Amino acid sequence: MRPQDAAALFGAETSRKQQLEKELGVRLELSGDARQLAFIGDLDAIAKARAAIDARTKAAPGAHVKVPVPASALGGVLGASAADLKALAAAHDVVAFADRRGNVQERFVNVLGEPQAVDRARAAIEERVAKVVAAAAAATSEAAAASGETPATKKAVASASKAASVTVDDSKLARVKARLGSWEREFGVTLLLDEVGFHRPPPKSQHDG
Repeated sequence: MRPQDAAALFGAETSRKQQLEKELGVRLELSGDARQLAFIGDLDAIAKARAAIDARTKAAPGAHVKVPVPASALGGVLGASAADLKALAAAHDVVAFADRRGNVQERFVNVLGEPQAVDRARAAIEERVAKVVAAAAAATSEAAAASGETPATKKAVASASKAASVTVDDSKLARVKARLGSWEREFGVTLLLDEVGFHRPPPKSQHDG
C-alpha cells in the first residue's frame, strides 16, 4: 500500500480507523511506515475487506506533495514539539511531517491524504511559511537597529556570512527578546531565537584591552 493511500483512507492520526473496522468487520493494523496493512478476522470477512480497500484506493487514490520550506523557517512552521503542524494536519484531515533532509537552505514538509484535503493543507502551510518569513525579517531588522548597524554594514555582514546575522550585547539582546512576543502575536507564528538572526559577541579574554 502507498503511504498516501493509507493517509487518504485513515485520515489524520488514523482518525477513521475505527469507523473502517466497524464497516468492514475486521481489525486493521497499519505498519509504522504506512506501507503494509494487516487484516485480522475470519477469512471471509478479510477477503471482503481486502477487496473493498483495493476498490477504494483505485477509485480515489491518495495524493502526496512536498512543500518547500526555508530551513530557517522550519521551526516556526512546526511549532514546539511540532504541535502547530500537527494541529494543521488535524484541521485538514491529512498526514503531515517534516523531512529534514535537503540542503542547508531548504527543507520539506510532506503532506499525504485525499487530494483536495492535501491541496488545502499545502495552501495553509505556504501561508504559514510566508508569515514566519515575514516575522523573522521584522525581528532581524529590529535586531540590526538594536545593534546600531547601518544598512551598509548589515549588507556586508550578510555577504560575509551568507545570513543576516547581527551581534548584540546582553542589554540589547534583552530588548530584542522582549519584542518576540509581540512579533509572534502580530504574525501568528512561533519564533525561535536562532531564526531571528542575531548572536551574542564572544566574551573578552583577560588579554583583551
